[in-house]
Amino acid sequence: MKNLKSFLFALVSFTGLTTQSLQAQSLYTQIGTDVPFAQLINEKILPVGVDSTVGVKGSSIDVDNALVEVGAYAKNNILHEMRIQTVANYSIRSWDYPKWTRWYQEDGNTQVLRLFKGEYNVHDERTQAARIEAHAELRWGRGAWHEWVGRITIVKPMGASIFQVFNSVNQWALQIGMGPNGDIVLNHRRHQEDQIIARNMEGKGFDLRIRDNGHDYEVYMNGIKVGAGFYDRPAGETSFKWGMYVGASDVTQDGMIFVTGATVDPQPSADIAVTNVSLSPATLNLKVGQKSQLIATVFPANATHKSVTFSTSNPRIATVNASGIITAIASGNVVIQVKTVNGNKTDSTLLTVASPATSSRPSSKSQSSSVRSLQPPSS
Repeated sequence: MKNLKSFLFALVSFTGLTTQSLQAQSLYTQIGTDVPFAQLINEKILPVGVDSTVGVKGSSIDVDNALVEVGAYAKNNILHEMRIQTVANYSIRSWDYPKWTRWYQEDGNTQVLRLFKGEYNVHDERTQAARIEAHAELRWGRGAWHEWVGRITIVKPMGASIFQVFNSVNQWALQIGMGPNGDIVLNHRRHQEDQIIARNMEGKGFDLRIRDNGHDYEVYMNGIKVGAGFYDRPAGETSFKWGMYVGASDVTQDGMIFVTGATVDPQPSADIAVTNVSLSPATLNLKVGQKSQLIATVFPANATHKSVTFSTSNPRIATVNASGIITAIASGNVVIQVKTVNGNKTDSTLLTVASPATSSRPSSKSQSSSVRSLQPPSS
């Protein structure tokens, strides 16, 4: 399949699920209802042939963030440098998002993207072509690599493209498709056959990473490289798009996906430096042969690198291993120190080692010797 129309036709032709799984339903709570699309047209709530500036509000989706926002990109904030495209407006800026909650919402680090049965493009004269997509502002030609990362959760599967590497002149170079049964398909524009990279993903999420340099591209799913290829784009600029787009097909069922932590060219997170370390107990008394565990606490609790090392001022008196377990060897005083690998912060424990206690009852031999030593010498 080497063109978008045939690819999407195949997706919507799969024999798929028609009811939502319990696993998918557990990912969110819906508050309110959504009117049929035909009603929006018949009552002229949406204009036809021009961009709507009024928008359409819809039911509210309360995402279970604890279940959805997991994986490598869960803590990424939603990208700000993007625009939203819907069936009625192809360039919606962030300050207008609240007008368009029928199709697009945000909850925490998660984007909620929806399409409804019977919807189609009314923005211009193009038929069918229903969509709800986020389009990153960043554009590039052939040269440096750029990447998109995020986690996609399939909530209500339908036949649609859910991600595209898109060129302004040469159209898409690659796309990730979703079938109504929840299968995920990697679709190359040229040179390679389509590839199913995951099956039955309804109610499930996967981490996606896409790299592109204006000619070559790479696809990673859950950290594993699942595809690569190239597509000549001699003109135009390339960008990333994600959401749902059905092309020259009818929307035969509702669709919804969550996209968590969508980011373009993510920067490595800054390390959180160690500020202090505490070793407990501060003082300790042991007898020769005894062992004890020291506890090192690194601050702050969310420091990036929390590794520590232990040392002893006199290994003849006591030793300490890499886990902070000390062994008393001989009587005396010794200092056990902990040092952080990051920042070289230190703290210490003063250890006193005593010899094992001896019996206080003297032997008969020592008693007689003591008695003899106390008798005056004979004349």
